[in-house]
Amino acid sequence: MLDDRTRVILFWFTIGMMVLVVVVAAVTLVRTWNGSLLEETSLVIQPAEVGLCTGDTYSFAIVEGATEGAEITWKATGGEIGVSGLFTAGDEPGDYTVTAVQRKPRQVGSAVVHIALCTPTPWPTPTPMATPTPLPTATPL
Repeated sequence: MLDDRTRVILFWFTIGMMVLVVVVAAVTLVRTWNGSLLEETSLVIQPAEVGLCTGDTYSFAIVEGATEGAEITWKATGGEIGVSGLFTAGDEPGDYTVTAVQRKPRQVGSAVVHIALCTPTPWPTPTPMATPTPLPTATPL
């Protein structure tokens, strides 16, 4: 059997845990209602995947899902991206992500960028053309 002091401690501990659960539920509902937890991948970026050499540039575009006139924020790893979606690959090869975010209503889309070290393709050495040697001509006697 529990003594009175232990019962009081357990009672207030239970009340504290219930309050904590209610507060966390309320915060979750408010954040969900504001859209900060819902990151729908509803923007379609074209191309969805692209391979680039280090230092190359590529222009990404949203082809579906954006609300007309909504502000789009571009983010990128492995390089830099401008406000228009122009991506410049960095110097480190690897697989990276380009992300477009529309704030209101919140919509997100992403694309994959494969960056590789590229070496220029050497031009083949031209083969010298053989010059025809004239045949000796017969001289009359």
